[in-house]
Amino acid sequence: MKHPLFKDYLLLLLVAAIWGTSFSMIKIGVTEIGPATLTAGRILIAALALVIWLRFIRRVRLDLSAPAMFSYAVIGLFGNALPFTLIGWSEQTLDSSLTAVLMGIMPLFTVIMAHYFLEDEPFSSRSLTGIGLGFSGLLVLLGASAWNGTDNELLAQITVLVASLSYAGVTIFVRRQVTASGIEVATGALIAGTIFAFIFAFTLENPMQMNWNLRAVVPMTLLGLFPTALASVLYFRLVHNLGATRFAQINYIIPVFGSIIGVYLMGEQTEWRMWMALALVLSGIFMVHGAHRGAPRVL
Repeated sequence: MKHPLFKDYLLLLLVAAIWGTSFSMIKIGVTEIGPATLTAGRILIAALALVIWLRFIRRVRLDLSAPAMFSYAVIGLFGNALPFTLIGWSEQTLDSSLTAVLMGIMPLFTVIMAHYFLEDEPFSSRSLTGIGLGFSGLLVLLGASAWNGTDNELLAQITVLVASLSYAGVTIFVRRQVTASGIEVATGALIAGTIFAFIFAFTLENPMQMNWNLRAVVPMTLLGLFPTALASVLYFRLVHNLGATRFAQINYIIPVFGSIIGVYLMGEQTEWRMWMALALVLSGIFMVHGAHRGAPRVL
C-alpha cells in the first residue's frame, strides 16, 4: 500500500482553513437567526450545490440502495445536522475562537474509537501521550470556566464537546463502512442532513419569523458553499487516504485558524488561558503524527 501523498496534506491544510473560518461565520449568523435555522439553511444550500454538480456536471446518479441510504442518514445526522446545531447553539454564548479551540478534543475520541473499531489504527503509548498533551490544554479552558464562568458558559462548552464526539464517531463510521466516492456520499449525506436539520429547525424554532437580513443570509450562504459543500467532498477523500486517526489531527490545525480569525478579525477578547491551551493542543500533534507515520493508505 502507498503512503499518503503530499497533496493530501495540502488538502488537509485547505480543509482546516475552510473549517477554521466557519466558527466566525456561525457567530455572525446566530446573532440574527436561530442556530437550528442557520444549520438547515447552510445544509440545504450545500445539498443543492452538490446535487447540481453530481447530476448535471458529473452526470452520476445517486446510489439509492438500502445500505447507501443508511450511510447517508447516519452521516447526515451525526456529521452535519446535529453537530452544526450544537455548535451554533454554543456560539450564542461562547466566542468563536474559544469554540474552535474546544473542538480540538475530537482526536482523543477518534484515537480511542479507532483502536477498538479499526484494525489498522491501534493507538500506542506515544500517540496517547500526544493526545493527552493536547487534552490537557482543553482542561485548562474547562477548568477555568468551571471555577470562573457561568453555568451557561460551562454548558455551552460541554455542548461543543458533544459535537466533537459526534464528529469522531462519524469519522470512524466513514473509515469503516463507506466505500463510495466522496462526492456521492457527501451529496447523499447532505440531502439526509437537510431533512434532519429542518426537523430540528421547525421543532425548536420558528424559521418563518426570523430576522432574514444580509447578516444572516451571507454567512449562511458562505457556510453552505465552502465549509459544508466543498469541505465535505474533500473530507471523504482524506479520511480514506490519511486514515481516521491522522485525519483527526486536523482539529489541532483548525483552532489556529479559528483563534486568529476570532481574535484579530472579529475583535474577540481573550486571555492567557486560551493561548496556553492552544499551545498545548498544537504540541500534541507532533507526538500523534509520529506515532502514525506507518498508517496504510486505503485508496
